[in-house]
Amino acid sequence: MAAVGDAAGAPAALLPEKSALARSIVGGFSVLVLDNAPFAMKMTGDPWNMKGLLRRILERDRPALEAGSPSGAARMRIRRPCGAHCPEAAAQSTADARRGAVCKIVSRGRNGCRHDGERWVEDKKAVLVVGAGDATGGAIARRFAREGYLACVTRRNREKLDPLVRAIEAEGGVAHAFGSDARREEAVIELIAHIEREIAPIEVAVFNVGGNVRFDITETTERVYRKVWEMGCYAGFLVGRELAKVMLPRGHGTILFTGATASLRGAAGFAAFAGAKHGLRALAQSMARELGPRGIHVAHIVIDGAIDTAFIQTLFPDRYALKDREGILNPEAIAENYWQIHRQPRSAWTHEIDLRPWIEPW
Repeated sequence: MAAVGDAAGAPAALLPEKSALARSIVGGFSVLVLDNAPFAMKMTGDPWNMKGLLRRILERDRPALEAGSPSGAARMRIRRPCGAHCPEAAAQSTADARRGAVCKIVSRGRNGCRHDGERWVEDKKAVLVVGAGDATGGAIARRFAREGYLACVTRRNREKLDPLVRAIEAEGGVAHAFGSDARREEAVIELIAHIEREIAPIEVAVFNVGGNVRFDITETTERVYRKVWEMGCYAGFLVGRELAKVMLPRGHGTILFTGATASLRGAAGFAAFAGAKHGLRALAQSMARELGPRGIHVAHIVIDGAIDTAFIQTLFPDRYALKDREGILNPEAIAENYWQIHRQPRSAWTHEIDLRPWIEPW
C-alpha cells in the first residue's frame, strides 16, 4: 500500500494499489470512494472530526486518485461502519466475516442499522428542503447531508440547484435535485411520493420558501397579495399536509418551517409578506398541537435579521458591512440550529425559536 498522507499527531490514510479494498485494522474508519472503488482510511480517532484533513488529502492527491478511478473522477464520501455504533453488529462481525457478509456503512447520529438476513444494511433517511436557495436552504441541506441524510432539494428552477448538489457531493454527501412548484398540489403530492418510493423515507423536512416583497398598501395588487400568500403560506400547507400523511404511520419525523420578522409583526409596506408569514406561523402551531402527541416534531424558526447573501450585499451594503462584526446572520449558523432542533429528545421539544445577530434591535 502507498501512503496517501499523514500529519503530525494525525492518523495516516492508506491508499491501496490498483483500487483494491484495504482491510481496516481498527474499530473506526472512514472510506474514500472513487466511483465504486472504496479506499479504506485508517483512523485512530473519531472520523467525523477528520473531514477537513481527509479533504485536504483528497485535493493534494487528486491527480493520482483520478488516474486510478474508472471514470477519471475522484469524490470523497465519509461514513462510519455500523459496528462502531451497534453492539449487536460488532458481536456479529466475526461470524459475518466467516460467512463472507459485509457490515455496510451507515451514518452517524439518528441513522441506525438493521439486520437483513446475513448482511448489515443501511437504513437510509432523507431530508427534504423545499426552497433550497443559495443561502439558508442550501446550508440546511448541506448540514443534514454531512450527517448521512440523503438531501432532496427543490426549487422552481432545477438548474439553479446544480451548485448545491456539487457542494454536497464534494463533502461526501448524496443529493437529489427537483424542479418543483410548491404552490401546485399535484406537484407536491408527486414529489413526496417519489422521494418515499424511490429514494428514502423522509425523516426531516424544511419548508423554506420566501416571498419577501415590498409594496405600499395602495400599490399592492390582488395578484401580488395572492402570489405571496401562495408561496409563503398555502405552499407550506400543501407540503405539511403531505408530510404528515407519510410520517404519521411511522410515528416519528420532524417538520420545520422557516419564518421571518414578518411572522411576528407587520411592517409598513409588507402587508402581503406579513399576511403570508403570519398564516404560516399559525399553520405550524396547529400542526404542532395536532401532530406532536403522535410523534411528529413540528417547529417554527423566526429569522429576525439580515442574512449573509448576495442580495443583502448588493442592495444593502451598509448592513452587509456588519458581517465583519458578526452583525448579520450566517447561513451555516442558522442551519446548525435546524439540526439541533431535529436532534432534541422528545422530553424537551422546542416549537418556536427566534434567531438574530447579537446587535440586531428587537
